[in-house]
Amino acid sequence: MIPAGKGSVISLDSICSSVGGVASHAYTSSKHAIIGLTKNVAAEFGRFGIRVNCLSPYFIATPLTMNFFKPDGDEGLHVYSNLKGFFNNKMWLKLRYT
Repeated sequence: MIPAGKGSVISLDSICSSVGGVASHAYTSSKHAIIGLTKNVAAEFGRFGIRVNCLSPYFIATPLTMNFFKPDGDEGLHVYSNLKGFFNNKMWLKLRYT
């Protein structure tokens, strides 16, 4: 990317880097580390025309998160997410049982 003078680095973080009490200390500290690394890489490689961004989603309905949060049906998901109406019931069932 440096020789080309362009590029993009995208890291995936978690809301746990901003909100306390959601996950374990180990998980939360690892997410803080991703934010720090992203900032440092952006400062180092930005001068070469390389964009560095970090995506920090709040809640993604995966089997692991569904088991941890245990929402009550579709309405329970809206407590953790602002994507109400984005997924229809068929999409939710497919995500939940695949």
